Formats: sequence, C-alpha cells, structure tokens
Amino acid sequence: MKKKWFVSYLLAVTVALAPLVLQAQGGLDSILTAPAPMAPETGQRRDPPPLSGGLDDIIAPPADGIRRIPGPVTSPQPAPEAMARSAATFDDVARHLRLRRDLLETARARMRVTLGLPLVFEVETLRSGQGWAFLMVVPRAVDGTAFDWSQTPYARDWQADAMSDIIMILLQNTGAGWRIVEDIVGPTDVYWITWMQDYALPAELFHAD
Repeated sequence: MKKKWFVSYLLAVTVALAPLVLQAQGGLDSILTAPAPMAPETGQRRDPPPLSGGLDDIIAPPADGIRRIPGPVTSPQPAPEAMARSAATFDDVARHLRLRRDLLETARARMRVTLGLPLVFEVETLRSGQGWAFLMVVPRAVDGTAFDWSQTPYARDWQADAMSDIIMILLQNTGAGWRIVEDIVGPTDVYWITWMQDYALPAELFHAD
C-alpha cells in the first residue's frame, strides 16, 4: 500500500514540476544561444573583452583600431649613403668601341683639310668622359710611313725645327654628334693645360693618373 502511494506521489510531483523544468531549460537555451550584445552607440556586434594577460596588456591598441599581427623585431636599416663619384669618369677609349672610330674619323676629316694631305693617325692619347674627348696623335702617311710635312702649310716651321709632329684636338658631344672645339698642330709644350683652364676641364680628361 505504501509502495503504490509512493509511486503515485512521484508521478504527481513529476507532472507538477514539468512546466518549471521546461521553463528553466528554455531559459538556459536562450542564454547559450542568444546573440552577442550590440554596442549601443553603433548597433554593431560587440565582441567580449579579451582575456587578461597577453599582448593587449603590454602593447596599447593602435589609434585606428585595426589589429595588426606583430612581425619579427628587426633593427632599422641605415639610409643608403650617397654614391661616391667614380674615379673613372674620364677614361681611355678602347679600340673596340664605336666611340673611338667616330672620334678618329671626325679628327681625320679636319686634319685632311688643315694639312692638305691624306693621312692616318698614330694615337698616343684618346680619352673621353662627360661629353668631352681629347685626342693627341702623330700623323702618318696612309701607308704608315712618316708624314711629309714639307708638303703642308707647316713646311717652313718643320724645316726650322720650330714645331713638333704632334696634333692635339679637343672635341665635345653636342647631342647630334662630336664637334671639334679646339685643335693645335705641332705644339712644343703641354698645350692642353690652356684648354683645361679655358673650359674648366679636369686634368683626368687629358691624361691618366
């Protein structure tokens, strides 16, 4: 009799408490599945505050609010130094360069008119740089033999031993080609020093160090 009464009591209690259990379960589900709270000023989702510790406690957030992943710490690189001016701004013009042919052809055309004879050059100095070129040569006959100065306008000076057999020519690149700025036939001194002073040109154009 007591056992039947106890079972009946449990059934009655279960029926009476069922609404409360369902209400409690619904409340719990609502807590677990409720959307994240919204920020009142923007209406956008507001993430929960970060856990204590970590980088946020050490590094202040950036002013723009954008979170960036910190990269590896590296030492700042020094600014590149200004490139030193090359000591080889003026240099000899090599035989295989077209520049050498252009300079020699320009000089030969002038000297054929000046001396009145066909000729070739024995080159002693041919240097260029920064739009300038300097040529120092000894003229030869086209077959390579000695040049016949007696057949030129300089015959008297040659006979009097008042000149050398050297020709110096200063050229400049105008952008459209090379032009002869100055030339001297038969100088007896280091005449290019005059050009260096008159045109503010460095000695490196006229001779190697």
